[in-house]
Amino acid sequence: MKRAKPMAPWFWLGKHVMRTSEGEAMISLFKTDDAWSSLVLRLTLGLVMFPHGAQKLLGLYGGAGFDGTMAFFTQKMGLPWIIAFWSLSENLLAASGCWQGS
Repeated sequence: MKRAKPMAPWFWLGKHVMRTSEGEAMISLFKTDDAWSSLVLRLTLGLVMFPHGAQKLLGLYGGAGFDGTMAFFTQKMGLPWIIAFWSLSENLLAASGCWQGS
């Protein structure tokens, strides 16, 4: 029985990513536009992500803070410290990236 050829990993991203060169594909994937709707979506996502990251990293809004969350991730969940640290920092940085339009 003949196996089906696997789809390219970028296939699901649509027609805007399928360009002639790899550099053009990455630029079209990560660029932001000037539409108001994109601004509203980015600010809303950043507004939702900030309290989540602040609970984990800063201990705001009743969260455990850096020490408590690191202990939970490394001791209870058994994650390596580098993965736990990345998870803590990326939550807060994701909100900042959304606000900046990155």
